[in-house]
Amino acid sequence: MLCSLLAARPARADWTWLPGDSGFQPLTADPREPRFGFDLVESNRASAFAGRRFTLARIGPADAAATRISVDGMLWAWLSRQAGFNFPLESVDGSFGLALDRVAGPWSARLRYGHVSSHLGDGGYDIEARRIVYSREQVAAIASWAGAKGLRAYAGPTFMVRGSPSAPAFQFQLGGEAAGAPGELAPYAAFDLRLKAENANRVNQSFQAGVRLGGVPGRRVRIEIGYETGLSERGQEWQTPEHFFHTGIVLGD
Repeated sequence: MLCSLLAARPARADWTWLPGDSGFQPLTADPREPRFGFDLVESNRASAFAGRRFTLARIGPADAAATRISVDGMLWAWLSRQAGFNFPLESVDGSFGLALDRVAGPWSARLRYGHVSSHLGDGGYDIEARRIVYSREQVAAIASWAGAKGLRAYAGPTFMVRGSPSAPAFQFQLGGEAAGAPGELAPYAAFDLRLKAENANRVNQSFQAGVRLGGVPGRRVRIEIGYETGLSERGQEWQTPEHFFHTGIVLGD
């Protein structure tokens, strides 16, 4: 199904460069998805993320099935919270990717080649003793179905092309979302599950609920509360169990 969506071509291949729109919609509860915002995390921690996906070209008209080429990137910082508005940097993860996606009615699909690396910050403890070289290059394929009444489900595999530390390549992702009708105030609830062979097939779980303010996709504000459990998505802590609640704001989603 994914191959057929990506292989299909419009009757007339009209190319539009820098169209200013998007096709495949973000995976709301996936903490690795590029976004821009700030979270307060329990145990006096904070998480800040600065990222965006940008459409380079659209093949086909905007009001019909179209294929898009996009790039994305994000910096994800993990910080301590101390008195006096002080936030020592514990770690920072950087990612970027190139993606091909297609939308055809309620179905959409995305094929993405991405890179991620992770580094300890000078606000951490025992930096030299804990520091590792963490780098991943991966290919991910996701197919999504968006039905009536704001329901969405998606699934797909990820394979590691190369990585350090070396680990089994296979991952599988499954998730979904239920959202209110688009408008100035739209509630939503979402979940994302990620099985990773590199973590002995343990499943990382993300749950999130909140509201979107504004009716224009790409210019909305999302206020959210969520819960994460599993092994850390931060590269320098990739084998460390983490369980935490968080609340924050995402801009432009």
